[in-house]
Amino acid sequence: MAINGNWITTDLLERILLGANECRFKVVGHKVEAATKKGDNYASEMYRVVIEYEMDGKRQKSTKIMKVIPSGDIQRKIMEKNNIFPREIAVYRDILPRISKLLQSIGDPVQISPACTYTTDDPKTMLVFEDIKERGYQMVDRRIGLDLEQTKLVLRKLAKLHAGSAVVYQEDPEVLEPVMEGAITTNPHRQDFLVFYKMCARQVVKLVESWSDPSYSAILHKIRNLPNTTIAKGCQVYTRDDAVFNVLNHDDVWTSNLMFRYEDKVTLNDVLLFDYQLAYFGSPGVDLNYFLNGSVQDDIREKHWLEFIRYYHTILTETLRKLRYSGNIPTLQDIHVEVIRTGFHSKYITNLTGFNCPIIVNVIAVYICSTWHLMRGYVMYIRRFNAR
Repeated sequence: MAINGNWITTDLLERILLGANECRFKVVGHKVEAATKKGDNYASEMYRVVIEYEMDGKRQKSTKIMKVIPSGDIQRKIMEKNNIFPREIAVYRDILPRISKLLQSIGDPVQISPACTYTTDDPKTMLVFEDIKERGYQMVDRRIGLDLEQTKLVLRKLAKLHAGSAVVYQEDPEVLEPVMEGAITTNPHRQDFLVFYKMCARQVVKLVESWSDPSYSAILHKIRNLPNTTIAKGCQVYTRDDAVFNVLNHDDVWTSNLMFRYEDKVTLNDVLLFDYQLAYFGSPGVDLNYFLNGSVQDDIREKHWLEFIRYYHTILTETLRKLRYSGNIPTLQDIHVEVIRTGFHSKYITNLTGFNCPIIVNVIAVYICSTWHLMRGYVMYIRRFNAR
C-alpha cells in the first residue's frame, strides 16, 4: 500500500530532531514506511521515518515512529470530539515524565513506555517516539497469549505506573485533569464509542446463538441482555469513587500494546507499554481486569490468578512506601475488592478480544462462564480472608 508522505517536510523533520535534542544538523533526506500492519491500528496512522542528516560533517540516521491522527474525516472527527489525541499527548508530555522522575528519585531507573520526543498539531496532530525496535523490543504473537514470566513483568510495570501516578495526583491533581473521564461515559457529547461497544455485545449473542452445541444454551440467558446493559454497567466501572485508591489506568493493556525485549533471544529482559489514548484515572481494577482477562493464556490465568494479584499488590505497596505516599495504601483485600467491583470490565474485554485478537483457543462463551466463576472465587477468597 502506497503511503502519501508529501506532508512530511524537511521543516517538520528538523523540528522533530530538535525535539530530540539532536542539534546542529542539516536534514538531507528521509524514507517513510508503515509502522504497523494493516488492521493493527484503528485510532491512528503509524509511520516509521528514517531521517538522514548531516552533523559535524558526518552523515547520520535517526529513526522515529510517528503516531498521527487519522486522515479520514469520520475517524478524525471522532478522535477530536472525544479528546483522544490531547489525552495521550498529556500522558506522554506531562504525566509519564513526572512518574519517571519520581521513580528515579528512589533509585529506580525503570522505563515504563517508549520516549515521546516531540508532539505537534502542525501540519497534523501527532506524537513522535523513539523506535524501540532498534533497542531489540519486539511484539509477541497475540494469538498465543502471555506466559507466566511475561505476565508478571507487565504487572510489575503496571504497579509502578499506578504507584507513581497516585503520588503525582496527590502532589498536583491538575496534571491528571485530561484523564479524569473514562472512555465509557454518560457525557452526552462523548457517545461515539458507545455504539461500538453495543455492536460487540450483539455480535457475541449472535455467535453463541449460532452454535449447535446445547451445552451453551445455559448461558444464553446471561448474555442476551448484554447489549442493553453494556453501557450502563460500563459507566459504573468508569465512575470513579474518590473514597478509594485511584491510579492512572493505561486502559488498553493488551498484547498489541506491549513490546518485549529478550537477551540472547531467550531470557526475558524488559517490556514497554504504549498507546495511552484511553488512559483514565480510576480504580486499578480496570487495568487488572482488562490485562489479565484479555492477554494471558487461559491455563496460566486460571492457575495463577491470586498469585498475579498478590504480586501486583506487593510491587505497588513497595513502590508507594518508597515514594513516601501519604495516602491510605490499599491492602491486598482492597485490590481484590476493586477487581470484583470493576468485574464487568473483564466480561467486556474478553468479548472484545474474542473478535479482534483471538488470543486463546476457547470461545467467548467459555470466557463469560469463567468470569462468573472468578467472581465466585473472589467472594470465597474475601470470606476466607475475613474469617482469619
